[in-house]
Amino acid sequence: MIDETQNQPMRLTFNSDPVAVRSALAQVKTGMAARNLPPEHMVTMEIVLAEVFNNIVEHAYQERPDGVIELLLQDARDGINCDIRDQGLPMPDMALPMGREANLNCAIADLPEGGFGWFMIRDLTQHLTYSRIGDCNHLSFQMQV
Repeated sequence: MIDETQNQPMRLTFNSDPVAVRSALAQVKTGMAARNLPPEHMVTMEIVLAEVFNNIVEHAYQERPDGVIELLLQDARDGINCDIRDQGLPMPDMALPMGREANLNCAIADLPEGGFGWFMIRDLTQHLTYSRIGDCNHLSFQMQV
């Protein structure tokens, strides 16, 4: 369930499966539209959240649909603070992946598969942090609006 009341934190809890992720993204989009977030910022937020959620589904929960993902979005002076928690596997080396910029200067058939999501997340967010407390992963960042 998501709270769409303007200036109130938006909380969303959903399972770690692709259908639930799509539904969560649609609810976030509706909630952000109610806050009059400009369309270009909504698109950026949707891209970042989709990448984060899909990483949790694929890597933290290893595609087990019974995992739980929690999202908290809260207005901040300079944007929207995003906090995401899950109880899946920790990040490798207990740290955020560095990510790498895609080298697109090659033939389509030679494009590398995957590995660019964290570069994009780092590029599109501010104040990105990761911590593991007990059995809980906690990712937080800010989206500019």
